[in-house]
Amino acid sequence: MFLPHYIEEKYQGRITISDAGFEDIFQLFSGYTWHLDDTPSGKDDEINPDVLGYIFEKYINQKEFGAYYTKPEITNYLCERTINKFISEKIGNVQVFEHLNNQLCQQLLDDILPQLSILDPACGSGAFLVAALQHLIKIYTAIFDFIQVSGDELNQGRLRKIKDDN
Repeated sequence: MFLPHYIEEKYQGRITISDAGFEDIFQLFSGYTWHLDDTPSGKDDEINPDVLGYIFEKYINQKEFGAYYTKPEITNYLCERTINKFISEKIGNVQVFEHLNNQLCQQLLDDILPQLSILDPACGSGAFLVAALQHLIKIYTAIFDFIQVSGDELNQGRLRKIKDDN
């Protein structure tokens, strides 16, 4: 799946990149505003994952490497469906957002979400992984909002600890 590039094969074991090379790249990247949301605020220096994904998948050799731009609507839909299905199966085939209570919040935070692993073996630009992250943020936000408003003492304490650790 991840075949070595012909340059890697030709110069195997002889390719070295100095730390200064990486420092130059990081310096270049630090000149931009990076964020995970797809709502541009109108600044010229903004870069979000959708822009990077589009550039990456548009300009590499699509035919040879099979890289194609996947619209955010598709990645979001697929991630929502798969993550929600995973959670729903763990809690008895109910919608998590409609049935939040203290017991479910505890179960999600202690048992279900820590078991969740997400893999995109053909990662490309990471569009699916970013969409998964955005959906998980929605789930955690719903849980934390519930706890903040209606949480029992145990969950309130858990939320305070999470906030203190960050």
